[in-house]
Amino acid sequence: MKKFIKDNKGFSLVVVIIAVAFATMLTTLILYLALFNYRIRLAQSANKENFYSAERALEEVRAGLENVVSDCIGSAYLNVLEKYENYDGDERSDEFVYVYVSELRKALGIAGSDYYFNIAKLEDFLVDTKWDSTGGYGARISSMVGNTDRRDYGNMVSASDGLVLKNVRVTYVSPTGVISIIETDIKLNVPSYNFTDSMKIPDIISFGIVANKGVDITSATTVKGNIYAGEEGINIGHGATRITGTDLIITDGDLNISGQALTIDASPDIWARNIVVDNSTMNSNANMYVRDDLIFLGNGSNAALSGEYYGYGYNENLASESSAVIVNGLNARIDMSGITKLYLGGRSFIKTEGTVVNGGTTFTNANVAMGESLAAKSDQIAYLVPPECLWVKDGKSMFGSNPVAYDQIDTPAETAGATEVDLSVVSSLLGVSMDHYANGYTKVYSNKSGVMLVYYYLTFSTAERANYFFNAYYNADKERMDKYLAHYIADAKLPVDSMLRVNLAGNVFRKVNGSYVLETSTSTTDSKSELKAESDKYLETYTRLCTQLSTADIGSEAASEKAARGIFYNVIDKNAINTVVPNVGDKKIAYEPAGQGVVIVNNGANPYRLSAHESDVSTWADIKVIIATGDVEVDRSYEGIIIAGGGVTVSGGVNVTADTVKASQALKATVGFIDGNNYPAINLFSDGVFLYGSSDSASNGVISTTDLVTYENWSKE
Repeated sequence: MKKFIKDNKGFSLVVVIIAVAFATMLTTLILYLALFNYRIRLAQSANKENFYSAERALEEVRAGLENVVSDCIGSAYLNVLEKYENYDGDERSDEFVYVYVSELRKALGIAGSDYYFNIAKLEDFLVDTKWDSTGGYGARISSMVGNTDRRDYGNMVSASDGLVLKNVRVTYVSPTGVISIIETDIKLNVPSYNFTDSMKIPDIISFGIVANKGVDITSATTVKGNIYAGEEGINIGHGATRITGTDLIITDGDLNISGQALTIDASPDIWARNIVVDNSTMNSNANMYVRDDLIFLGNGSNAALSGEYYGYGYNENLASESSAVIVNGLNARIDMSGITKLYLGGRSFIKTEGTVVNGGTTFTNANVAMGESLAAKSDQIAYLVPPECLWVKDGKSMFGSNPVAYDQIDTPAETAGATEVDLSVVSSLLGVSMDHYANGYTKVYSNKSGVMLVYYYLTFSTAERANYFFNAYYNADKERMDKYLAHYIADAKLPVDSMLRVNLAGNVFRKVNGSYVLETSTSTTDSKSELKAESDKYLETYTRLCTQLSTADIGSEAASEKAARGIFYNVIDKNAINTVVPNVGDKKIAYEPAGQGVVIVNNGANPYRLSAHESDVSTWADIKVIIATGDVEVDRSYEGIIIAGGGVTVSGGVNVTADTVKASQALKATVGFIDGNNYPAINLFSDGVFLYGSSDSASNGVISTTDLVTYENWSKE
């Protein structure tokens, strides 16, 4: 036994065998754990990939829904646009929401029901994750309805602020067979949009013509719809013109009627710098807001006006900002018997401003302020300094005339010892010294056929003093003044005693029972500050209309920028139109599904003439919007809106008719593709982005479609 114990050769072998076995087991365990860990990571990776694939499928659905929402916003907006005049602001918003939700139901629902969404329409939005029936992998969409997971439809329920697609389930099967599920409610929110009277697109679409420069009507024409013209004004000649079915006529220049007749039906508002009736007839029911003057020129001009008349220029020192009625033509007939409210905030001026050159010397003249708010050219003689007050020497006038020949007074030697103007001299006509009325004088130089004359005119400390003087002068020499007046004013119906409101800064003439009557200045308010505030309000409104076609307050800095751009590029987005028609000579014609179309041209200096482009379109009856960067010549009848970066000329005895409903439909037409998406014509407008929104728009009042498609009750398996 002891011998056996001392022999340890076998024990060492056992230890070695055990050690090898243990190492083998440890290695096997390590390899197994490594493999197990690998399999776990592989499974996690597959699950993660599968999960993100399911999420990607849901995002594809969301992107598709954003496009649907965008289209429904556009349809709802344009629907309101077509009926814009029928609603007030709140009603427009209600109609917008109703149509928007109705369009969503129509786009996503199943036939015959407003309460179920069509799952097939959601699966149509899938692109990268679309189900591969051959491989048996990809995304499928279903919805729990009650206790049933349906593949054909799901519940679509109304919410106070939108529409909800309930229990949308996205099941994604990976190519390796791993399944992941995301379930959520998808909320389609109602966009917040305030339909106010300051909105530009509804304002614009109601116009028949928007011309950045001017509108020239050169033949007998009927224009139906609103009109805007820039500084070159609205010029009507060579044919009787009728403007009807309009709410607004705006020009940053003058409304000129020359040698023809203009009839304005209904009761629109007219905003203009001056209204000039030149050897013409004007019949108007409009409410007129005139920054400067109503002027009669030529022979036999006739104006019959109804409504309200606001000559709101209220500046006693600037002729261009002082509103009056001026008769410089012969035999004018003024009928304001239909006017219910009359405001003439300024007085007339003798417009002598300018320079005169004589013998190498330049003389500068200023305008001469008179006292009347309705004046004839013959009134000017009253404001001449009486001859007895000129070049007075030894108590007598050296020349006894006004004007005085310049060569009589151009050297000191010829007038030595004389007082050029002595207002202390008693007027032979008025019986009092002229300084009783006037506070000074001004000289006006005139070069007529090489003969240089100097006219001397009285000046007054205030408009009231000028009124006071003219009233005295007229009554002192009424017979002679009426004789001159009869050449200019054949008739003046001005029932100031029966008008609802009369504010006259100066005297006015009218004719009563065949005799002229001078009415003194009168006012329904004695507060000059109130009248000034009213005038400032009208001027602010006019400035905004001529800048943006709306009365919205956009701030002085933005208004200044817009004034520099002009109406065309305040209405039309410059970058947008440069994208669609980038080069001079480019043209884009597009139709929306119902058949209404748009023509967009970059015509530069060459006018776009309708009759020259007959072959451009299938029929002009389908074209409802023309946008041109330059001039447009209308020589065929047209229904729709014309927006020109230049001027618009209407000739050939044709008619131009605004078509708000079909023009708004035409704005749906796709005129290009931006970032792979349809680019509708309405997005050419500065506010077009409000309609269709942008997935990355988050500020500046733009509707973001990303914000309109959201998830609720989101979960994953």
